[in-house]
Amino acid sequence: MICYYFPPSRTSAIARSVGFAENLVRVGWEPTVLTVAKPRDTWGIKSLDAPLPQQISIVRAREVNLNRLVDLLDTLVNKARLLLGLKGGRYYFRDLLCIPDPQIAWLAFFKAVTFARRKDCIYVTCSPFSSAVLGGLVKVFSRRPLVLDFRDAWRLNPHGLEHTRIHNWVVALMEKWVIKTCDRLVLNTRGALTAYQREYPEYARKMMWIPNGYDKLNLPAPEECKRDKFVIMHVGSLYGTRDPALLLEALTELNHRDIEFVQVGGGFESYDHYKDHVTITLINSVPPEEALRLMRSASLLYLKQGLEKNDTQYVAVAAKTYEYIATGLPILVDCPPGDNIDIVREYAEHAYIVTEANKEQIKEAILSAYGRRSAVTPSIRARFVDDFDRLNLTKKLARAMEEIVRTHVTPL
Repeated sequence: MICYYFPPSRTSAIARSVGFAENLVRVGWEPTVLTVAKPRDTWGIKSLDAPLPQQISIVRAREVNLNRLVDLLDTLVNKARLLLGLKGGRYYFRDLLCIPDPQIAWLAFFKAVTFARRKDCIYVTCSPFSSAVLGGLVKVFSRRPLVLDFRDAWRLNPHGLEHTRIHNWVVALMEKWVIKTCDRLVLNTRGALTAYQREYPEYARKMMWIPNGYDKLNLPAPEECKRDKFVIMHVGSLYGTRDPALLLEALTELNHRDIEFVQVGGGFESYDHYKDHVTITLINSVPPEEALRLMRSASLLYLKQGLEKNDTQYVAVAAKTYEYIATGLPILVDCPPGDNIDIVREYAEHAYIVTEANKEQIKEAILSAYGRRSAVTPSIRARFVDDFDRLNLTKKLARAMEEIVRTHVTPL
């Protein structure tokens, strides 16, 4: 298993990989995880204190600090441009050297080939998508079958960063090569699966969908359902188009002093504007176990995704979506049409769905949830457990790996 993000790095990216690694042991596999010794790009990494999974062999490879080099070069170039009266703020060297991303400087190739030759199958989780290129090369040199797991879309991600045409051209070649090279491509949403099958119809048969899912049900105990206030809670980061300004504007107009908004995961841009009009509690990022406990104390869980520019169908599903549904509590979904809405609509027992930036609809949803607060009993649909329990999803992954191992033909 090639997993750049893995404990002790604490980031939302590790839950899927750790869950699969631990459950693969339970279904008869013996995974070895190859991960980074010290991550050089710390974006999204909250801390380095995540517990190491037990019964998992972990091997680490170091990474060259490419970030430091390109930042230095780009800073020097931009300062020179400003001295010449030209516009700065360009990232020439980052676009030129970090293809597809800075983790291309992760020195994992030789260790990966060595361990792959001792194993039946190679599993690679992405992002970073340089790991997909690494996985393709490891397959070529080890002659072992390869499973690529895209936790997010790569080139087809509408929320990706803007790059130069040369960068995009090289990435397009890389993505097509790794999809051609791999034996199975796993996407984590139905929408992403459809998009990739449409983009690469010649490889559609090797693609499959395995969602993120959840590790365990998180139904609140009866005493946890007794609350002094009606608590609307969001767990995770709120930034950019995910800012809850419209929700807070709705709460300002409703002016219910017994309604409280709790944000678990740090501050957000509109906080200062609304803090004197709405009761808001900010809680910094907490370990996953504490986040799950806090979820159980909510009256209404808030799920927010903003519509990005040129986005017509949102294929991403927030990992918290499954954790929210696993509480059995009501969910207020403020998201554009797409996979996230579809999952909640199909599997959540109590949901209030708003698909456009409409303050009146949000107010109506809040009032409806508030009015039913005493009548709602946390509950979970059986199909949700069948379709999204992480052990069940791991069994699906294991069957796919067993099939490609059984049918793989080693080149002469």
